[in-house]
Amino acid sequence: MEVSNDGVTWPDPNTFEVSEAPSGTRFELWPTMGTQDPVDNPTLKVFNISEVAGNEGTVYLRFRWKGTWGYAWMVDDVELFETPENDLTLLKTYTGDIVNDYEYYAIPETQVGDIVFGAITANWGYTDQAGSAVEFGITPGGTTFGVDANIAATSIDTLWSEPISVPQTPGVYTLSASVPADDFPTGDTFTKNYEITESVYGHNNDENLVQRGYDIDDEVAIGCTYYMNNNGFAGGVEVLFGSSTDANQDVIAYIYSIGADIQDLEFLGESNDFTITSSMINSGEYVLIPFDGAVELEAGVGYVVEVRKEESGDRLYVLANVLDEDFGTVNYGPFGTGDAVNWYVGWNWTPAVRLNLDPSVAVGDVTENAGIELFQKTPNPADASTIIRYNLPQAAAVTMTVRDMTGRIVTMINQGTMPAGISSIELNTNAMAAGIYSYTLTAGASSLTKEMVVR
Repeated sequence: MEVSNDGVTWPDPNTFEVSEAPSGTRFELWPTMGTQDPVDNPTLKVFNISEVAGNEGTVYLRFRWKGTWGYAWMVDDVELFETPENDLTLLKTYTGDIVNDYEYYAIPETQVGDIVFGAITANWGYTDQAGSAVEFGITPGGTTFGVDANIAATSIDTLWSEPISVPQTPGVYTLSASVPADDFPTGDTFTKNYEITESVYGHNNDENLVQRGYDIDDEVAIGCTYYMNNNGFAGGVEVLFGSSTDANQDVIAYIYSIGADIQDLEFLGESNDFTITSSMINSGEYVLIPFDGAVELEAGVGYVVEVRKEESGDRLYVLANVLDEDFGTVNYGPFGTGDAVNWYVGWNWTPAVRLNLDPSVAVGDVTENAGIELFQKTPNPADASTIIRYNLPQAAAVTMTVRDMTGRIVTMINQGTMPAGISSIELNTNAMAAGIYSYTLTAGASSLTKEMVVR
């Protein structure tokens, strides 16, 4: 941004650096930006132009661009105002340390640890703010804490808390931040939600979602990085498919552990072929893609989970937030120099690709209760019919109930009293739409449930 009093006398247009223009006439909006670096949309920028415009009757502003072209950039809502003496303004808060770690919106209760909170704080006043305080609070729970820092006049700083012990009961929590009352009360408070869940890990929140994905013919994948605070198991991946996704295509969910860097991934598990049906697209409901067997996870290790489409003309899109400030997004495909194929980070979006840590949703494990064993159906996924085997320690009355993902009963099979030992049930799936179903074996007073895929 450049400043003039007459609209004629401007900094030399052949130069671009602030140091190459007369003092107070040129301001760089993003002095450290690189290609594809993320920015808030919209982004608020405030500059002190008093050196040139102070006490002048007329002021002219112009905006110039130099760099690699991208999508678009616009200037809107320009406001000139008298600089206050004291004006601290909160621009954004974080529910995770995006510098050294990751920010999660959804955190499983088994993975909740101490959280580092942050707040981008601007001093729009002309007085340095020594010992400026940002007060944080978490509700429900009543947790409060503060962060102090010195913020120079007309500058912006991000203040980080020490690791804070937070409530661990599942539910939605609100992080509030506030600065002391000053000459401009606007921006003195800021709030942001995060959620403690029973089993789901997620970087994205469900507000202001947009579509991101691929319509190229290559094999591509969309995913996220997750670090474990405690040991656990991965049961599957949950996804919000965008409206541009093509129905009736098969995708596969993968999980990898991270080695030395994002190019050093070790394959750990995958789902069976999963068919995306039209009812799953832009439904507003997360679609569960179960792994073929629960995957054991270790504390202190990072994992990449992704949804991958094969090399085809099908389009794969997911809903996403518009920023990826912690670089938790991982995409696979021909995105390198010369279309090099690999895993890559550094995107301007955070996809709704979440990790489910409930091992019971995996489709490949034996479920056991009171000595009764329920085995994975075969074949899996099912095309027309499938066989479900179970083992009884003693004779019992047996029924099998199949439900869709809404909980509606699709079919019920009553086998009567079955003897001890291994028996089986043949399930006809011809009339069942493609998707994920649960099947519950009830033997006497005991019940066991597993997931299955029908295509």
